[in-house]
Amino acid sequence: MSSSGVCGDLMGQSNRFAKIDATQKAIRDFLRKAGMKIRSLSGVGDGIPDLLASYRGVNHLIEIKNGEIGWKLTPAQKEFHATWQAPIVILDSVDAAIQWISTLNKGLSGER
Repeated sequence: MSSSGVCGDLMGQSNRFAKIDATQKAIRDFLRKAGMKIRSLSGVGDGIPDLLASYRGVNHLIEIKNGEIGWKLTPAQKEFHATWQAPIVILDSVDAAIQWISTLNKGLSGER
């Protein structure tokens, strides 16, 4: 956290170079079609996940990775994930997003 109390340098480099690739766009678009409200956090930096999603009254932090090229978390992401006191979902394809939504829906309906 910066001395101004803002997480990350919202006016500086980390925000300017945030990139949203085709994988993130495809996953984001699918999640919206599935009924999620989505806000991008990609420009925040400091290891903060890419998306904030709200679905059926529950908020979710989502890290998007490109499953076609292999991936790993950055050191900042590892630190954030390790210290955040709630789950963070990592999705690397639309198929993974479909499976995750299915799991959420089964949990909400009481199915097993």
